[in-house]
Amino acid sequence: MRDPGWRNSNNAAASARNSSLRVLYLTSDKVGSDGASKLAAALALSKTAGIEALFLGSNNTGDLGCGKIARGLESHSSLEKLYLSYNDNLGAASLAAALPSNATLRVLSLFRNNIGDDGAAPNLAAALPSSSLKELLHLYKNKIGDDGASKLLAASFDNLEKIDLSFNPITAYARSKLREMAAEKRTLYI
Repeated sequence: MRDPGWRNSNNAAASARNSSLRVLYLTSDKVGSDGASKLAAALALSKTAGIEALFLGSNNTGDLGCGKIARGLESHSSLEKLYLSYNDNLGAASLAAALPSNATLRVLSLFRNNIGDDGAAPNLAAALPSSSLKELLHLYKNKIGDDGASKLLAASFDNLEKIDLSFNPITAYARSKLREMAAEKRTLYI
């Protein structure tokens, strides 16, 4: 018997190939890493050039699937908003590596993905200055501490309008310092 995610992953890839599609909403659709791989391949096709928003929350895309989505982002020319929340063990490092190659992404939502100071947050911080992200980086309820939050805020200083670091394990002292850093530059949620 096939995994139920197999059927949905085929639907995800077929949906992505629809040239008139602007928003692809696959939240809680059991896409998994296999479906994310198929979706990433579809994103690389010119027929998907019209997709502006992609919702892939709660799909267990994992490290492998996120890496594939990241590679699809490198060549996609119209995606402005990417929502990958509630995907534990998300490959945020590979996603960060793809950000500078994508010229259209303005909103990236990665809330509740266990992103921490151990690699993912610094990788995102390193990618932010050369990325197209201008509106929102949503990192609500991850595992980003004082060090990661400070790096992310410093890296996004001139580019990003809003950064959401609320419900991360950031100390009260660091919160006050971060608010000082962000004063008059952007909206910071911590």
